[in-house]
Amino acid sequence: MIISAVEAMVKGRLSRRPGEPETSRVEWSGVYTPAGVGDEEAVALFQGIRADGLDALLRTVTAA
Repeated sequence: MIISAVEAMVKGRLSRRPGEPETSRVEWSGVYTPAGVGDEEAVALFQGIRADGLDALLRTVTAA
């Protein structure tokens, strides 16, 4: 996968859920423009990035 072949604008937000102290909501939104790669490859790339981001967030939150 080639990261430089995809232009992206991504926003993220983490918030607590009212009445559920052990639960959080993670929202990501983005616009991705594949440049020289197919849609399937671009989707797989960003699914991996999202999964890695959630894993890192989990490690950060549980380490506190």
